[in-house]
Amino acid sequence: DCAKLLAAGFLGQELAHLITGEKTFQSTYQFKTLSWPVMLLEHTYFLLPLCIDALIHMPESFASWIVANNYVVRCKLTDANDKKAMKTIVDFVTEEDPARDCTAHWWYQKLNSDVKDAFTHVMECPEILGMFQKRFRSDAYAIETIPAMNEIYVSSSHHDNNSDTVFYTQHCDGPWSVYPFCHVYRVMLAVNENVQVETHFTMEGGGGCLSDGDAVGFDYNREIHVISDLPTKNKDRRITCKMHYVVYPRCFGWFGKLLGILTTWYNTNARNLFLATIKPRGLIWKFMAWVVVFTTKRVRELEKYAGLNNVMTTVALYVLGQYIHPRFFMCATSFTHYCMYIATYHVRTGINFGVFKRNVVYFKAIALTHLCVNYIANFSYDPVSIAMILMGYGLSTSAVM
Repeated sequence: DCAKLLAAGFLGQELAHLITGEKTFQSTYQFKTLSWPVMLLEHTYFLLPLCIDALIHMPESFASWIVANNYVVRCKLTDANDKKAMKTIVDFVTEEDPARDCTAHWWYQKLNSDVKDAFTHVMECPEILGMFQKRFRSDAYAIETIPAMNEIYVSSSHHDNNSDTVFYTQHCDGPWSVYPFCHVYRVMLAVNENVQVETHFTMEGGGGCLSDGDAVGFDYNREIHVISDLPTKNKDRRITCKMHYVVYPRCFGWFGKLLGILTTWYNTNARNLFLATIKPRGLIWKFMAWVVVFTTKRVRELEKYAGLNNVMTTVALYVLGQYIHPRFFMCATSFTHYCMYIATYHVRTGINFGVFKRNVVYFKAIALTHLCVNYIANFSYDPVSIAMILMGYGLSTSAVM
């Protein structure tokens, strides 16, 4: 068994290097000189203590993997060149003069040269890239643009009976929330004045009007958000640039880039459906508009109250338990919420409290279910145990509520 575990560990390590394209230290000296076996022995002897030392001094803790991190990023463009580029976009929309009773879209790849250059400038400006680098270490994460998803977007004056209603409904934009450690970001950049439409992030609890160079970035596949109208009215159209970026650990290589490809594929198909249902004609397209809104609400409810990541993790642990041990699933899911408490207290900063609360309530509900099932299955009348259960979990439930 030990030999099997050793072989599995070695093969797994080699596979990880193959997938990520990262060279091993051993490959830099193996077979290069006759004395390379001596170097291998030295390498092997110091490997474990050096790994422990690296773990102690790592910039981030492994605990952050299960922490409900706040992935919403913000900045404001104030540079003269940035303002000039935004004015070019506003002038373009004003000259095009789209209808005001529905949304208007100009895709980045189809823009004329001057407007496209202006869009490219704001998309790659230091302020925008800098807000990502404040959240993701530049030495560990790659940040790449996704031009095929970008657009100039103009909001409509109303949103009745069409898919524009989606924007006024709490929603997530994409379906790939289970993709591990990688993110596709949508950045909303307001290029003109806006005092009417607010953007809110349900789980984070933040939001407000984006106006005159305000930019906010959020996870396209995970962040629940919604827009709402204030009593104050805009003097002109609300014009925004929708810019997209894939952010992934550099060591992931093509696996990180793949999320950008998958999200672009989904966005293209969702965009076609959306455009067909902005002004639905006939029963079929009116039904499709209803489907867009209905599906949006159901996905929102899943993400808000359970989280697809949590659900898929639970399913995976259950399936593993069928092969490992009958009690594996119970043990693996009974203490997860406590681990989340400990990790959150350890990390402390940059926490999304809404997601944290959702996660711990979800796994605590599973833990309580395990307790109830096992208590009932082995029940014998005991007034003291019943009283302790009612008092203990009554108090715990009150604290959560």
